[in-house]
Amino acid sequence: MFRVRLLLLLWLLTLPVHAFPVVETSQNGKVAPADPVVHVKLGESAVELAGPWKFHVGDDTAWAQPDFNDSSWEDVDLTPDASTGLSPGWTARGHAGYSGYAWYRLHINVQEAKRSLALKMPDSFDDAYQVFVNGQRTGEFGRFTEHRVTAYSGLPTAFRLPKGVRNGEISIAIRVWMDSATPFNSPDAGGLREPPELGYASAISDQVRLDWDDVGHLVGSGFLEMLVLIMALLMALTLFWLDRQEKSYLWLALVCEAIFLGNAVVLLDNFTTWIGLTTSVIIIDVIAKPLEIGLWVIFWGYWFRLERVRLLHRAVWSLVIVLAIGTAMLRPPLYGAHVPVHAAVYLNPFLLIVKLGLGVLLFVVAYRGFRRNREEGVMAAIAVLLAFIANYNHELHVILGKVTFTILGGFAISLGTISTILSLLIITVMLLRRFITAQRAKEQWKLEIAQARHVQQVLIPNTLPQINDLHIDSEYRPAREVGGDFFQIVPKELL
Repeated sequence: MFRVRLLLLLWLLTLPVHAFPVVETSQNGKVAPADPVVHVKLGESAVELAGPWKFHVGDDTAWAQPDFNDSSWEDVDLTPDASTGLSPGWTARGHAGYSGYAWYRLHINVQEAKRSLALKMPDSFDDAYQVFVNGQRTGEFGRFTEHRVTAYSGLPTAFRLPKGVRNGEISIAIRVWMDSATPFNSPDAGGLREPPELGYASAISDQVRLDWDDVGHLVGSGFLEMLVLIMALLMALTLFWLDRQEKSYLWLALVCEAIFLGNAVVLLDNFTTWIGLTTSVIIIDVIAKPLEIGLWVIFWGYWFRLERVRLLHRAVWSLVIVLAIGTAMLRPPLYGAHVPVHAAVYLNPFLLIVKLGLGVLLFVVAYRGFRRNREEGVMAAIAVLLAFIANYNHELHVILGKVTFTILGGFAISLGTISTILSLLIITVMLLRRFITAQRAKEQWKLEIAQARHVQQVLIPNTLPQINDLHIDSEYRPAREVGGDFFQIVPKELL
């Protein structure tokens, strides 16, 4: 029994993290009320500050002060849900429909901290925040001005606590702002979706590096797609420069530029704060995606050399404009501020029909192209199907469920990315084959023209006949390489 107790004691002493409230006993033996301060003893790792936090919607700078009385505020536990890995936002905690500012407050009592501390903020939150420690602003993610807030996509972020803040009671206040359009992307949005973590600065720095590694594995396949896009773009522009008559080369270059634009913004969102969240949503959802679908349809129309291309242009760009305007109405800054939230009930099905209409146009163009020109065969059919999958990856996710896979090295790659890469590789082979075929045809045409010119020059005499008292001069200039007429002077005695 002594050995068991000794092992249990050693196990408790070697725990890396201890974060539990202190329970006191009164003189009469009854348990005293729990202290609202969360007591924390730090080991070499970090402590998740799940709470309970005090929470209140609204905004007042006085709420950052450590002596503010928040006893009437709501209690919020930020422990992540086991199924989703996230804590429900405030829209799921009785504040549905609310957007704007809200505050979280927590008092902690740090014990035996020997080095400087840091606070790691959650990667999942809606949509920007400021952190105050003991009433002093320690950091922020987002740009806060007097009249507006600019939010960015969440990145691994940590802040060192102010000098001198190490042991004893610490007050943490977090001011959070959410855009009115954010609930469109998540039904339980709002505020912090994971608990912050407190620990020694070195341990927090290691966790931030691990989070960046996770980001790289999550979106790193985008760099491979960008490389393929650049190769296809350079190929298409080079071929168009060599052969201006083939318009499909130019339209493929425009397709690559539209995909490149969307992917570049996604990568910038995940690694930098160069572009605001609202701006990136507008570029990706309102501009790049509708353009990409429309340009694919136009490209295949030119590739198959269909007649009535002008009519195709009108149909495609009409649908693209409608899709872009409708999508803009469901994104910030319009949605929730100028467009009522309930409008999504009608706009979402309508926009889905419009988007599917572009998909139908793509298959109609492909069908007519196959009937008109069967030379491309199976390769063109596969490329068209892959282009459709790449543009309707979200809809396929709703139908199939899983459309993201893990490849060698633990990198995630979506079905849309795979389809884009494969379609561009197939189309690149088709481009080269068409270009080579066209060049051979041109060389054959040049050879035939040269032969015709040679025959024509043989028919035209090099020297004119000499006739007494008659001077004959002639000049022959063909319109291009070969003329349509020829002449010859024949002496009368030879007739």
